[in-house]
Amino acid sequence: MPEATAQVREDQFLGALLGFAIGDALGRPVAGMTDTEIRERHGVVSGYISSDTNEHNEIPGEITGVTEIALCIVESVTTNNGMIEPENINARLSYLVHG
Repeated sequence: MPEATAQVREDQFLGALLGFAIGDALGRPVAGMTDTEIRERHGVVSGYISSDTNEHNEIPGEITGVTEIALCIVESVTTNNGMIEPENINARLSYLVHG
């Protein structure tokens, strides 16, 4: 049964990453605001909303650089047999910055 356990853990990990990305995307337009400020400006938030400034042509539901960085690290670790290799992570982050 080790395979079944490994699959459950993989599914849980992927679920956690997905939850992280969704939370990041939902919170992007209200980052740094208090709950009172959010309610005053947007009411009850029950879906994706546009940023007030949208100075970077953000698409509602778009993830931030925080999620992009996390995904670069996860990609590096998963393709490197679980090893953390700063040079590999740096290369992926560099590609992200320039891509």
